[in-house]
This record gives sequence, structure tokens and C-alpha cells, in this order.
Amino acid sequence: MWKRQGKIYKLTKDNLSCVPNTAGNYKLYDKNRQPIYVGTTAGRVGAKWGDKPHQRYRYGLRHRLGSYQQKDDYDEHPTKKALRKANPVYFSYKSIKTDSTRRKEEKINKQGHRFNVR
Repeated sequence: MWKRQGKIYKLTKDNLSCVPNTAGNYKLYDKNRQPIYVGTTAGRVGAKWGDKPHQRYRYGLRHRLGSYQQKDDYDEHPTKKALRKANPVYFSYKSIKTDSTRRKEEKINKQGHRFNVR
């Protein structure tokens, strides 16, 4: 059962397992539930895993949100350092299939968040 879109959830593995791995936008929030970052993901299909042809990695919302729980190499991703220090604790998401709609909503939602670069 998927978590409801638009609601704010704690950034935990249990909650992320109930997020679809499709294309969409997401928001990260600090401990006071203040939005600090808005991002988007295209939900692309990647390399094959397993023996069956339908078993392929998918890089969508669940994958992208889960990356904020992993340890980063800041030499490779220097822009993530400031965001990680802000310690995102909560998240919300919205599944959006079309690229143009995703980008349009992301642009609107990004305004005023301290870790989004113009």
C-alpha cells in the first residue's frame, strides 16, 4: 500500500518502502517541518538484475529519497554537503509522469528554499 501523496512523512526505511518508484517530485523538510529542498526524478529504468527480463532497476522516487539516508562522498557530490548538514528528517512526494509537468511544478515549488540553486 502506497503512502498518500502530498502528506509529510518521517524519512525512514519503512516509510520509503511504501513510496512508488515512479517519476515525480519530492520535498525534504527539516526537524521543524520547514521545507528545505525540492527535487525531481524521471523514474528511469536501469540495468537488469535477476534471471527474468522484467527484473530491472528503477530510479524513481523511492530510490532518490533513499539516497538521502546514505553516506555521501562529498568530493563527488560537493553540493550535497550543505543539505546533509541541515539534516532532512521528513519528506513528501507527488507522482508525475510527464516531464514537462514535473519540471513546471518543481520550478514553482523551488522558490524560496535555501538549498535549491537557481
